[in-house]
Formats: sequence, structure tokens, C-alpha cells
Amino acid sequence: LFRSDQLEWGDQIIGQAKGSFRNPPGFYVSLIRDNISPPAEFETSRTRQMRLETQRAHEAKLIERQRLELAYDHYQEKEVDRYINEQVPAEQFQQAIAAKRKELQHQFPSLVAKTLDEVSARSARTNFRTQAPLISFEAFCQAHQAEISGELFSDQ
Repeated sequence: LFRSDQLEWGDQIIGQAKGSFRNPPGFYVSLIRDNISPPAEFETSRTRQMRLETQRAHEAKLIERQRLELAYDHYQEKEVDRYINEQVPAEQFQQAIAAKRKELQHQFPSLVAKTLDEVSARSARTNFRTQAPLISFEAFCQAHQAEISGELFSDQ
């Protein structure tokens, strides 16, 4: 039990009494002497600070996770592009786009031609994504952490 917590709670009690407290110093002494702890629902500045620090750490982890997910998405896009450019003959890729276009045009006849072309190309790329040699998100994160560690130590 922290004395500062007891005194903060005592401050609140005396403040709520609005001047009608007859012996505030004696009240503080009794809280400390009798080791009276504040109720669990009373948030002291110490516990508030700990809660806020925990919250900030949690938010920082979430931000880092989102940053890694975005980086992983970018990595996947680059690797799929590389795979298509290096491993898939241009004619095969164009045929895949044409087949998707025909399928999508049948499903969504009101799509504008430009949108249909864009969605068809993205869909064809998605089909090749399963064939591209991509590492898992976990492996990407480990490799990314190694890069960060290398950058930190290369400056020294």
C-alpha cells in the first residue's frame, strides 16, 4: 500500500466535504496510522499513470502490427508482380485477364469498361498470387525485425 494513494484518497474525501471537515490533518494521520486503503474503484494518479502507460504500449503494438501488415501487403504485391513478369508468359497473363473479363462481364453486365478491365486484371493477378513464392506473415515479421535490428546496430 502506498501512502500517496491513501493521501490522495483523503484529499478527495476532504474535498467532497466542502469545508465541513473539522480536522483534516487528523484524518490524514488516521488513514496512514490505521493503514486504511482506498477502495478498489478509486483511481489514484499512480494507477492512472500505469493504466495510461499500458494503454500507450498497447496502442504502439497495434500501430506496429498495422505497419507490418501494410508492409507485408506491399511485399506481396511486389512479389506477385515479379512472379508474373519473370515466370508467366505475357500471352498467358493476357488470356487470364480476358477470361476473368468475360466471367465478370457476364456476372456484372452494368460495369463500365474501364472498371471491368481494372477488376479483371486485379482478379487475374490474385489467381497468380497462389503460385508466387511468398513467405508467411510471421516469417516476414521476423525478417523485418532482423532488418530493423541490423539498422540499429549499423549506426554504431
